Amino acid sequence: MRQVFLTLRQAFYKSVVLMGLVSLIYTSGFFVVEQPSYADPLKQPVKEQPFILDEPQTATNREAAYEEAVDEVKKSNGLEKEYEKDLETFKKENPSENPVVEGAKGLIDRVTGKN
Repeated sequence: MRQVFLTLRQAFYKSVVLMGLVSLIYTSGFFVVEQPSYADPLKQPVKEQPFILDEPQTATNREAAYEEAVDEVKKSNGLEKEYEKDLETFKKENPSENPVVEGAKGLIDRVTGKN
């Protein structure tokens, strides 16, 4: 008889603990705050403005620009020189480039044998 009471007592404690855990999980859902949605369904979409060129581009302007680009490519190291010019202007505009990038460039030069 004593064994039956001990078994019932253990089952009662386990059920109380289980009910307590379930109630804690259930009530914790009340304390979770939902994140706000940044999508506003009532906001009207912004109409895109048409792209207007300052001067109308004619076929001769396009052909001249194409011929200039072709001439630059045909020159020996033409693309490399253009790249260097663009790189210099970029460095003038953005002088605080990441030193890690500079170090990586130096490492690549050493590995490829350019240095």
